[in-house]
Amino acid sequence: MPARLRLPWEEGPMGRVVVERLTEPQAVARRAEIIEAAGGDERAFRARAADFALDARELALYDELEELDYLLGRERH
Repeated sequence: MPARLRLPWEEGPMGRVVVERLTEPQAVARRAEIIEAAGGDERAFRARAADFALDARELALYDELEELDYLLGRERH
């Protein structure tokens, strides 16, 4: 039986599914917030990620940064 698409208000196996829609300016602003929360130096943050030196909070920030870069059509690092 094929998997059924879950609607945004339904509970999934990992909890409630939330769909967030962002405009491009909102995505750019959120990206800047992430970089600031990571210490303000994107290169250093990415270097630490490449060295697997991020804690859980930083890893979540890094994942979100990568997702935003993808959605904004930026080159992935």
